[in-house]
Amino acid sequence: MTMIRARWMTLGVCAAIALAGCSASGGKGSPAASDLQLPVAFGLVRDQAGLAQQVQLLSTPGSPSFAQWMTPADIAAAYGASAADAQAALSTLNAAGFTGELDPTGSVLIGTMSVADAQAFFGIDITQTPSDNGELVAGPAKPISPPASISSIVSQVAGLTALLPAAGASSTAPAPASAPPTCPTSKGLATSLRDTYGLADLQRAGNVGKGVRIALLEVAPTSQQALDLYQSCFKDPVAPISVNMVDSSPASVFGDVAQESTLDIISASLMAPGLAGIDVYQFNPYSPLVFPFAAALAGTYTPGGAQIISTSVGFCETTIAQQAIDLTEWMLLSAAATGVTVVASSGDTGSSACAPGSTDQAAQYPSSSPNVLSVGGTQSTTTGDLAAGQQVWNASPSNAGGGSTISILPQPTYQSSLGISGGRITPDVSFLSSPDDFGPIPVCTTSGSCQFTVVGGTSATAPGVAGGLASVLQSLSDTSHARIGLPNWALYTVPTTAASPHFTDITVGTNDLYEVGCCTAATGFDPASGWGSLQFSAIADFYRSKLTVTSP
Repeated sequence: MTMIRARWMTLGVCAAIALAGCSASGGKGSPAASDLQLPVAFGLVRDQAGLAQQVQLLSTPGSPSFAQWMTPADIAAAYGASAADAQAALSTLNAAGFTGELDPTGSVLIGTMSVADAQAFFGIDITQTPSDNGELVAGPAKPISPPASISSIVSQVAGLTALLPAAGASSTAPAPASAPPTCPTSKGLATSLRDTYGLADLQRAGNVGKGVRIALLEVAPTSQQALDLYQSCFKDPVAPISVNMVDSSPASVFGDVAQESTLDIISASLMAPGLAGIDVYQFNPYSPLVFPFAAALAGTYTPGGAQIISTSVGFCETTIAQQAIDLTEWMLLSAAATGVTVVASSGDTGSSACAPGSTDQAAQYPSSSPNVLSVGGTQSTTTGDLAAGQQVWNASPSNAGGGSTISILPQPTYQSSLGISGGRITPDVSFLSSPDDFGPIPVCTTSGSCQFTVVGGTSATAPGVAGGLASVLQSLSDTSHARIGLPNWALYTVPTTAASPHFTDITVGTNDLYEVGCCTAATGFDPASGWGSLQFSAIADFYRSKLTVTSP
């Protein structure tokens, strides 16, 4: 399979677009270096269906188990693999050259294997194939499955893929600035977002995300210089950043431009100016999502860890191996069961998430997971004026907010009352993504050259919603519930009439770029904008009315 790298487009000026693509490579190519270490994950036999049922109970208001979050040890004991199976699998894999450990839920072995050891153990070739831009992609020449020696205790295997640097690969960095960039005129974006997303009541009460951390999954480098420049110019606070490398990939595979990560961090910080911090998990662009999710989840289990995980990274779901999806779904279910909220952007190619490879209707993963809050894109009806109203973001002919009724993942029960046939419907809600509305941010290279660039795309949507939810979490801290887990089961039960205070309905626009017949905004829920824009103060009131004082 081939990877679709992060897109860059021009809407008057350059704008960052979220990553879309798939998580594996392979096919014909030259042999990969035998000593190259590649990430690999083994999913042990476990009760994933049982955990999914428990997540529904934990997430549904009115359930006796509502918000009674589990610990990773609880998950391991009730739904994880047996200790004997875990030890047997680890012993076999260690003997085969695997180096790694069991995840906290006792169900997934995560680590690395050398190319030579992996080839011998799986009986496959691992090759390196040039990508379109001259980089090399390492991966199995054919799909991998657990060998017969462990197939009774290991149900999935994923990984053994990575983007490798190619000598002489051209840089995509913008031209160096001849002088420090001049600050642009402030558009008062923080105030506009506060008013548009109903944050005023929360902020007046001091709920600005204090004590809350957000984890961001990123495939681009992070620039503290860009964040400092943004604060200096716009006087809006940006959360303290901690960067965690998920794997040992060389810096060159992440590119030279810190743009997407800067947009994500700023979007979250604008919505929650008092965040305790943002933990960035930077991972190889061709690595399956199970690895960054596992790393981020491990962080959430530590004292003071993040309560929300946001990803703007996404892949055309039909190009991801089912085993990789199954493993990632276990991680997402584990997040929900422990009260961690996962938010995912729905993508930038409208209802055709696999474009340009295929323009058929499709969804982007993990936005299409039933276990994440999927966020689509909006723009103002009057360019640059959020107060004038919102419509579905559409920058035809190539970009629009993601949303689809077609998915390879099943439709969750919380969507069954919508009366829309198909699989998991995305998005659930929407957030600002138009570059003209979002405005300029500093874009810096790793060498320190910066310029202001007008940026947008649904990369901003997941972290923006994560920031709004951080303020909700702070407001609920006195109920002993510092987490809300998977909010979908609750959001689909709140009043959704036109007069509902919980959402601003989006009734204008379409995300159909290729005349596939989907999707157009309408009154109430629609697969172009979901329920619309969250009103976070009302959402906080809703949760407060449903929660009782219990121990986490």
